Amino acid sequence: MPRQSRGPHLYLKARKDGDAVWYIRDGGSRTSTGCGAGDREGAREALERHLARTARPNFGSRDPAAVRVADIIALYAQDRANATARPKETGARLARLLSFFKTAVADEITPSSCAAYVRARGAEQAARRELEDLRAALRHAFKSRKIACEIPIALPEKSPPRERWLERGEAARLIAAALGWRFAPCCDIATRRERLAIWGRPGERNRHVARFVLIGLYTATRHDAILGLGWRVHTDGGHVDLARGVLYRAPPGARQTAKRRPPVAIPPALAPHLARWSQMPAAGLYIVTWDGSRMDRMQRAWRGAVARAGLGPDVTPHILRHTAITWRLHEGWSIWDVAGFAGATAEMIERVYGHHAEAFRTPKRTPKRA
Repeated sequence: MPRQSRGPHLYLKARKDGDAVWYIRDGGSRTSTGCGAGDREGAREALERHLARTARPNFGSRDPAAVRVADIIALYAQDRANATARPKETGARLARLLSFFKTAVADEITPSSCAAYVRARGAEQAARRELEDLRAALRHAFKSRKIACEIPIALPEKSPPRERWLERGEAARLIAAALGWRFAPCCDIATRRERLAIWGRPGERNRHVARFVLIGLYTATRHDAILGLGWRVHTDGGHVDLARGVLYRAPPGARQTAKRRPPVAIPPALAPHLARWSQMPAAGLYIVTWDGSRMDRMQRAWRGAVARAGLGPDVTPHILRHTAITWRLHEGWSIWDVAGFAGATAEMIERVYGHHAEAFRTPKRTPKRA
């Protein structure tokens, strides 16, 4: 009698260099997870992503009491995950959902099970984002007629908008730190000699972080769009047209999403930087690169620059967009002008940033009576 297959599973195998790596065995195929022997949790996540990609859903009678959540997630992963803005991150979120709901059926998704997922996840806002993916997967299954009814999802409360934004001095410190300077607080820096005595000489340089900061502060462009900017037209992101003075945040023909990416005029203060960078010998396709290659995320180098600048962990890459919008409202720009500049709706600008416009709006003086 033939031995029954174990299905996709993990196993540890030593490589020629002596290091052991977790592999996924699925029938006659073998796939490396890229995780070493000590990273069993990472290997499990890789297995969950593999299962989500390769599973063949079985929806039977479309009864929510019989359809597995794992099949719904697998259907969404096959049909829609690759069309999202960040397929890898979407796959990782689906893998976390799959590891929690893998034995459940659609009818067992209730407010209490959603709350249990939030507790197990430990991070409320991360759990909210993942449950939004689950909601999208359930809606896709319903619209595809794989389940007979739509299943509601109970989401945790959305966190209030962040109030943190950079003062101009903090922004200058961040750029200086990216260029290798170390910040010493409570110092009045007047001359170059004093600056060298206080900050020390340049150390580790992350010029790509400085470029990222300048583009974000001057254009309010989102994190991913900055990393996708190129010196010429290409299909994976926007580009800059130095001759016409326009920064295109999206590639030609890109589908518009809720996160709008309209073109914007290159600000006069940014134009000289772009012109200088474009003439550098190492200039390739992308403007912000690490070792000549495009970056997926601004992470380790960003954290190092923030630490050297003496700023806290609340200074994330998204703060640049938040700061750019806030500064322009402080300068007296109208909400409509800021919305067009940042690629947002006027309603969102008024809801999230409107208090800045109100606080810095000059009151009209009433004429004195004769």
